[in-house]
Amino acid sequence: MEIRKNNSGPVSVFTMVANEWHREKDWPLPRTEWTKLYLAGDGSANRRDGGGRLALAPAADSAPDHYAYDPARMPDIELDFDDLSGAQATRDGSQDPDREDVLDFTSPPLAHALELTGPFSAVLAVTTDAVDTDFVVGLVKLAPDGTTLDLRGGIQRLRYRSGYAREDRAEPGELSTLTIDLWATGIRLDQGDRLRVEVSSNGFPGTARNLNTGEPDATATRMVVANQTVYHDAARPSYVVLPVIPRAGTGSLEFAPEAR
Repeated sequence: MEIRKNNSGPVSVFTMVANEWHREKDWPLPRTEWTKLYLAGDGSANRRDGGGRLALAPAADSAPDHYAYDPARMPDIELDFDDLSGAQATRDGSQDPDREDVLDFTSPPLAHALELTGPFSAVLAVTTDAVDTDFVVGLVKLAPDGTTLDLRGGIQRLRYRSGYAREDRAEPGELSTLTIDLWATGIRLDQGDRLRVEVSSNGFPGTARNLNTGEPDATATRMVVANQTVYHDAARPSYVVLPVIPRAGTGSLEFAPEAR
């Protein structure tokens, strides 16, 4: 493992995959290229091999996607929160079930190596027919061999769409623009890697499931199915914001032309 250090600056940053420590002057890094990656597609993102895609500009004719979130239907994935080996954090999720209640948006291959270091966020334009519900965004690296690695993720409860100081419930069918904190990381991606954004409403078991009724979490027992819509056209864009860091051997976010 090669480790290089620059001894100037009060901030220590480790870049995974590159296995490098860097000393920086501030956080987020002042030279960050905040890059928006837009959700797009033909409305068939319910399948991993569907029409959900990621682009550097919003698409005017991008059809919205729909899914039904049933809190009684939990993902069949075993998680060990006591695992300290790193195996849980680095597991390959490519063989996990392809669920219709998870929208998948996949980018073309990267044209060159890319470093992402800093806080990530997502903006979703959504509607629901439920009294309350959750929206979850995950960012995934997809390697050329098909293996995947979860990079970052976050969740937003709709009733707190205006902040956690008060409840701000949306009317069924009302358009909400949600900003979701995906937390921070530092990682180098290689040429040919792809990015995938997953949108769902189920953060369980990492977070308590929303039963969609608006009742107090501690006492609620009744469940309802929430029918969700995610918009991603030019008038109602949905996107993730990536902290791109140019260094030697990496550059801005660019995609290679895909073979036809």
